[in-house]
Amino acid sequence: MTSTDALDQRVFRRAVGRFSTGVTAVTALTDDGQVSAMTANSFTSVSLDPPLVLVCVRHEGQMAPLLVEPGRPFAISVLSAHQGEVATALAGRGRDLASMEVFCTEPGEELGGPLAGVPVVAGARGHLACEVHAVFPGGDHHIVVGRVTGVAAHEGEPLMFVDGELVGTHRAAS
Repeated sequence: MTSTDALDQRVFRRAVGRFSTGVTAVTALTDDGQVSAMTANSFTSVSLDPPLVLVCVRHEGQMAPLLVEPGRPFAISVLSAHQGEVATALAGRGRDLASMEVFCTEPGEELGGPLAGVPVVAGARGHLACEVHAVFPGGDHHIVVGRVTGVAAHEGEPLMFVDGELVGTHRAAS
């Protein structure tokens, strides 16, 4: 009996999908300088000192070889409510990232630390420049811990993922 024999995977996905999460875009450069990107809602902060975050990447995903290499620079963009199409495009397979005009490599001096030329998604609510710090096994995913080397936060409504759908939020006035 495997671990999934006891569970209906569709029901499992539906149950964990009840938990609302933000949506991020994870970006890195391939060895030949091409942009590689994916969406991730399995993202969280881990530590303030040192500043660490984690993101999960499927073993078979195109980003996996990049995000398991110690010290490799990558970036995380926290997507805004208006960036649902960007999230959908980055989640698709066989997409032509070179033709997408959503990436920028200079999000501003506020990032402080070096981006090492890793592109981020323009117009996102936040940007984190990272380098691969540690990688742990996690079933059919790698759990990648990134050390944050630069950070920026911007205004805007967040893009959320809940019940299998991308949704924007609107905060009530306080």
